[in-house]
Amino acid sequence: MRHYEGGCHCRAVQFRVEADLATAELCNCSICTMKGFVHLIVPPERFQLLQGADALTTYRFNTGVAQHRFCTRCGVQAFYVPRSDPDKIDVNVRCLDGVDLDALRPRPFDGRNWEQAMAVRGGVGESQDESEHTCGQELAADAEVPSALAVLMRHVAENMDRHAAWVGNQTAAAGQESEALAGVAARYRAIAAAAEEAANAMTAMRDLPPAAHDPARLDRAALAGWMRTKIDLQRAFAALILRHADDSGAALAAIESSMA
Repeated sequence: MRHYEGGCHCRAVQFRVEADLATAELCNCSICTMKGFVHLIVPPERFQLLQGADALTTYRFNTGVAQHRFCTRCGVQAFYVPRSDPDKIDVNVRCLDGVDLDALRPRPFDGRNWEQAMAVRGGVGESQDESEHTCGQELAADAEVPSALAVLMRHVAENMDRHAAWVGNQTAAAGQESEALAGVAARYRAIAAAAEEAANAMTAMRDLPPAAHDPARLDRAALAGWMRTKIDLQRAFAALILRHADDSGAALAAIESSMA
């Protein structure tokens, strides 16, 4: 625990805070992602606004619990009152003086799934109709994942068909390869169709009415374990896709070089 001073870009707003940077968090919700806010939540007695109260304006949305305060001159949000802890102050680590942001390792907070993330963290849950996003809205927003998968699978299937036509069936071996390629292409299209159906179903959930979620019924340990595995799988899949993209880039370079 140590003292820091900070402020907005134009320094109209300045403050002093006592905090531990090891507790910093990075949220993936829509507004935090747009702002790039790095959260450092402290009790009000550890925060002192030195100047600039008259330079602040407040933005609220949805539940209205969070008080997003911005400097009216430069537009920077140096601190605000968070929805997760409305009795505390959330300081933007990026606005602290003398902090090495590259050395900082903020903990992830799944603000897109706010209710579940708060339950895992041990916070007080809110009923779903008070949350910023319903589960249906969150799933509708995530429909971009299966939609992107469908586009990729169809594009790959197109190349499989092109390869099958290139090989032809003039010989027995060529015929076998061509048939196998066409079979793979058909299965890729089946994956694309299933992914598109999932995306459509998720998008259709956008307008579902909010449903109450009782935090007491949530198995926090199981959810945390599931999230860890999900993150590992996502990262492994992303690395695999990137490796294949690199291989495709090398193949493209060879094709273009042969055309020169």
